[in-house]
Amino acid sequence: MPGTLEQECRVFCRYLAGAEPSPYVIEKYIEFHRGSRAVEGDAFDQFLLRFAAGAAWRARIADSYASRLRKYSVLRRKLVLVVALLECAPASFESLDTPDSGGCAIVFLKLAWWAAVYTLSLAAATMLLGPAHLALKGRPR
Repeated sequence: MPGTLEQECRVFCRYLAGAEPSPYVIEKYIEFHRGSRAVEGDAFDQFLLRFAAGAAWRARIADSYASRLRKYSVLRRKLVLVVALLECAPASFESLDTPDSGGCAIVFLKLAWWAAVYTLSLAAATMLLGPAHLALKGRPR
């Protein structure tokens, strides 16, 4: 299980921060999972988590789906954990907390870009994950 958790942590860090996690972040991510009940979920939660842990682009698609249809999923909880760990780690907190440079036009263009990426991710997620969500709905883990 620690190998799987390390892989999850690496993929989620690449998705959220665009960088590899430090050994501290990996260690704390694995430590959190020891005895934690916050990572239990139903069959679709487990499917969504396995899908997301495969690659950063898959994490983006799964997160966009969960942001609308599974706000309290195991995936969303784990992503919040990774963000919290990244903000506490000396190697990554600065890149997360430093505001982007540029004026209002640059900020507007970046927001428009991220809105387009999110919209495309949500459309892809609905087509890819929607059928699995319907098939696994209500099934126990």
